[in-house]
Amino acid sequence: MALSTVTVTWDETGTGLSAVAGTIVFTLSAALTDVTDGLIVEPVPQYYPFIAGTGTSGPLVANDNVGASPSGTYYTVEVAITGQPSRSFNAPVNHAAGATQTLAYLESQAIA
Repeated sequence: MALSTVTVTWDETGTGLSAVAGTIVFTLSAALTDVTDGLIVEPVPQYYPFIAGTGTSGPLVANDNVGASPSGTYYTVEVAITGQPSRSFNAPVNHAAGATQTLAYLESQAIA
């Protein structure tokens, strides 16, 4: 059984900021194990630099995979834009919300 993944897109251009550059980092809160085949996904930070304000992540293992343990994991998302204060939040990346999601959506789903 393959674990479901989600791709995240973002648009950090804002008003008049079309040339912004930065990095978005996704880090799992804990290692996920696929209980059906023993595959382990480690919480290694995944870096995605961008230069024009927009970008797309690679496939992120979804937190709501039925065969993944432990349950209740999430990603810490760090957004660093050149010349602006960085921001971070924790949010689940759930495949049930779609195979492609926006960073704005994830930020609206942030958990404490």
